[in-house]
Amino acid sequence: MQLIGKLMREADVSAIRELVEGIDEAHTIGTRAFHAVEHLRDRLVEGDDAAVDEVFEQYPDVDGQHFRQLVRNARLEKSKGKPPKASRALFRMLRELAE
Repeated sequence: MQLIGKLMREADVSAIRELVEGIDEAHTIGTRAFHAVEHLRDRLVEGDDAAVDEVFEQYPDVDGQHFRQLVRNARLEKSKGKPPKASRALFRMLRELAE
């Protein structure tokens, strides 16, 4: 234990601190992106047609037919109180597009 303490006192902690801060920053950015996709999915499921247009503007290479089908099915599931299978698939599609 004393040897480890001695080594730690002699170590350059600024490099370690920068590395840890970089990891924290990357995690924060990833979390923000996750929440943005989640929010977009929620808007789509709630019936916000402007969000559909946003998706087509942001991601012009999206498969429009499959995307609209997922949105339609997710809205139907929500209205009927069914498990959110299409909503999850829609989230996965949006997350892949965002990456």
